[in-house]
Amino acid sequence: MKKKNRRSYPIVRILITVVLLCMLFGVNVVAASKTVTMKKVSKTYYTYSQVSGFKGTVYHKFVLPSDSVVVVYGNADQLYTFKNLNITLCNSRKKEIRRKDAVNSDCGDLIWYGLKKGTYYLKTSGNSSYILGVTFEKWADKGGCSKSKAYNTAQKKVVKGLMPVGEKSSKADWFKLKVKKKGKLCINIKNGSTGRIHFQIYGPSVKKGYTLTAMESEDEGIYYVRNAKTKKVLKVKPGTYYIKVSRKDKNATGGYAFSWKRQ
Repeated sequence: MKKKNRRSYPIVRILITVVLLCMLFGVNVVAASKTVTMKKVSKTYYTYSQVSGFKGTVYHKFVLPSDSVVVVYGNADQLYTFKNLNITLCNSRKKEIRRKDAVNSDCGDLIWYGLKKGTYYLKTSGNSSYILGVTFEKWADKGGCSKSKAYNTAQKKVVKGLMPVGEKSSKADWFKLKVKKKGKLCINIKNGSTGRIHFQIYGPSVKKGYTLTAMESEDEGIYYVRNAKTKKVLKVKPGTYYIKVSRKDKNATGGYAFSWKRQ
């Protein structure tokens, strides 16, 4: 007669206990998070919503076919009052690649991202009722990585640049402007970002540099090179000028566009 191995009994009892706990508390233990694919409403628009639904962590999947400027909107519904919806951007492996941001489109608070082509997830948690949307626009990233490699721009032509998530905060974009005659230098800037993006210009009339503006969110304006003390618009000397675009806030991300002309 074979002897029974009694030492295996404690292991069996532990396994049975784990199974019972999973059966009793499976919703909380096993289903602590879930993944959903956002509905593609159009070529550049994804959306997802729920009412009195799952309150755990939800990963919302969306795909970018190209480098893009992305705008996220949404609200958390709490007792019929729209509240901030906290969002964390994750990469294709669901790894967080940016700190938490808050969106509340009812109050006009949106999130702007500059993102490279690929698959991403928006992570939320603790919201039973909410709406979440993603719109995006294909965006060129023309800026040179240094002054010596500055992208050459033409007068009156719009040029675009991107401040993508995951890029070093010290990274700057450089653009070259060739001014042939003395005159006022008019620069039209459009911006869409979370965090401030810094626009500076260097050249024969501003050798130490001149700050044009630092923009955040959806903003635009026309700027001139001015006297640092009097703020009077200068007629700049002919020559080569450089526009440097960088992050005023180290976590800033988004996209921008500008054009220039001599007046």
